[in-house]
Amino acid sequence: MIKFLGSIIVIVSLTLVGWLASNRVSKKISYIRSIIEMLEFIKSNILYNKTTILKLFTIMSKRDNFLELPFLDNFYSDMKSGKSVKDSWQQSIDLSNLRNILDNEEYEYIAKIGNWLGNSSMDGQIANINLTIEVLKQRLTIIKEYELKYNKIYKNFGFLFGLAMVILIW
Repeated sequence: MIKFLGSIIVIVSLTLVGWLASNRVSKKISYIRSIIEMLEFIKSNILYNKTTILKLFTIMSKRDNFLELPFLDNFYSDMKSGKSVKDSWQQSIDLSNLRNILDNEEYEYIAKIGNWLGNSSMDGQIANINLTIEVLKQRLTIIKEYELKYNKIYKNFGFLFGLAMVILIW
């Protein structure tokens, strides 16, 4: 009875590991999409409305489609307290779990946003936004291909590995 219960626990736990690995890839895609959407929103507001950074993030903090990006709240509160854009951005993304979700390359591109946001001319900011969007779109394409290729494998491999462990134990 105990052996049977242990076998079930092993299968279920390794199946969950497979599902979590699969979910991590899906979550990464969702984060990158949201960041691209955020950058396009920033770009359009800088270009057409000439909105200040603080007012821009005030608007963004109230929109539902940016709720997935938890670092925006920290950034907004740091900006309201008088910190610089660069320091606020860096501290807010460091406090978020982006480093755990994104690869180093993707994280570095997002970290660089704070270096030029509000610190360069309007044309420079637009050019940096366009560059960052293009890079993130390329990364998104690569990750989507990876997801199509390996998502089912992660899910099935977790279950099959758990089953193999149980067979070896018995």
